[in-house]
Amino acid sequence: SPVSLSWASLVFYAILGLIVKPILIIKIVDYTWHDIFTLFRPCIVVSIIAGTFAFGIDRFVNFSSDFIGLVMKSGICLCTTFTAIYAFGLSREIRNRISNLILARVRN
Repeated sequence: SPVSLSWASLVFYAILGLIVKPILIIKIVDYTWHDIFTLFRPCIVVSIIAGTFAFGIDRFVNFSSDFIGLVMKSGICLCTTFTAIYAFGLSREIRNRISNLILARVRN
């Protein structure tokens, strides 16, 4: 069925991205496992936080089942995801650059 093929494809690409690609990067580019985990750590933290918020919004916030409810739920999930990325996924230097860029645009 199409659903089982979609899940198989998702699992296949997750294995490629999370296991095979780091091994190839270590062998070809001479990175260390520490370098790889330094990059993966913020991604994992942001995924857990954003996923928890999205699950909570889906389960505990009651929206109407029409298109407007879907748009509202999607908008809230996007805002919480962007907030999680900004707060936990970016370094202090990048956050300051983004803040300065936004403030400069708002002031003009």
